Amino acid sequence: ANTTIQFNDSSTFSGSGNFTFNKTTNVVTLTGSLNISSSGTALQIRGTTGSVLLSVSGSSPNMFSISNSGSARLATFTQTTNNHGILLVGSESYQPANGSSATDGVLIVLGVNRSGNRQLWIGDSTAAGSATNGFFRYSSGTPLPSIDAISGNGVNRLNTNFGTPTTNVSVGYEYNGPTGTTLPPSRLSVNGGLTVASGSSFTASTAPVGGAIIQGNTLIGTATNSTFRLDVSGAVRLQTGLSTTGSTVLSGSISTIGTTSMTGSLVVSTNITASRTFLSGSVGTVSGSTLTVYGSGSAQPVFTVQGSSGELFSVTDSLTGSLFSVNDISGLPILEVFSDNSVLIGSYLDPMLVSTAKVTQTNSGSFTVYSLPTASYDTAFFEYSVRSGSNARVGTIMAIQSASSVNFMETTASQFGSTSAISFTVIITGSNMALTGSSTTGSWTIKTIVRGI
Repeated sequence: ANTTIQFNDSSTFSGSGNFTFNKTTNVVTLTGSLNISSSGTALQIRGTTGSVLLSVSGSSPNMFSISNSGSARLATFTQTTNNHGILLVGSESYQPANGSSATDGVLIVLGVNRSGNRQLWIGDSTAAGSATNGFFRYSSGTPLPSIDAISGNGVNRLNTNFGTPTTNVSVGYEYNGPTGTTLPPSRLSVNGGLTVASGSSFTASTAPVGGAIIQGNTLIGTATNSTFRLDVSGAVRLQTGLSTTGSTVLSGSISTIGTTSMTGSLVVSTNITASRTFLSGSVGTVSGSTLTVYGSGSAQPVFTVQGSSGELFSVTDSLTGSLFSVNDISGLPILEVFSDNSVLIGSYLDPMLVSTAKVTQTNSGSFTVYSLPTASYDTAFFEYSVRSGSNARVGTIMAIQSASSVNFMETTASQFGSTSAISFTVIITGSNMALTGSSTTGSWTIKTIVRGI
């Protein structure tokens, strides 16, 4: 009926055939398989204007093109003897006039295809086989999938950038590859602000440029979580100063160059190193003190000042014996204070003893004002005052001992009233040289400054 063309294996026209074209409906019907061959470089299907709608090319690279202008192509990619990738070439979407290369473009590669390890690589086709230029890689992996970057030869792991490498986030890697492999300078590089949080109140805030907002605790040098917002195990160096509000606990050493400001308590179990330390004010301290130092009860000094050649000053946490000392360049004390109210001044080999004493004598009889060990002191000077009501006098007693004997001399000033009821003498008693006194009547208060050499 001039409407159908039919090809079949019969000599007559039948209701159906292997290949039928219906002119009325413009439909081609194929029963069975279809094998189309072309003696040219491509098989093409064109539209009414002659533009190519579909093209299959047998030339390298093998290409399948769907286009009305021939500018966009989908091709297979060959790196080895087996085809295992898809190459997208042609004009770009962003600026169609650019990127019209027929051989280079975006390559999608089945990088690895093994049980438990399936990898899809996406990158520039020119990076294929390269040891330095690479692909964005998705690994199915077991147990968890991963995303990173791999070199075109599949050997070297590369940095993965989210955004541009200089303006956003760059994630590095750890690679123990061939000798000479270049590692990235940082495992994680963030250009801008970083927020680490678990709540919307923090994630909604803008982190400072080049800084960070951290909601939880931060641990450095330790894996044991604590109640501190910042827990550092090891030495800390601050070059532009330190300002804290609240308790500060240091389990390692801290070195500061600049101003250190602390509002609250500071607990240090090891060292604080500073180029210069200035203490001022009384806010937040004990009883208004600028600096309060608490001892541990041990025999070691609570507080020491070390010079370039030795200890200059120390305070010992003890109720008996030496309390603190000031030392010379050799570390030997030239001033030392003891719990018995005595002070040693001068050469460590032969210091001068300085002390004071007060005695109240309420009854008549003898009493001891002060004693010095004869093994340490040959000479003693006693500057004294005595008082009983309106009766008073002052005087000086100089004494020197040798073996079991002692010589002394007393000098007095004019007295008030009468002080004849009280007198003094210096004697050797046991291993001591002692200033003693006696009174016949009245109640007397005796004060003296003692010096011994």
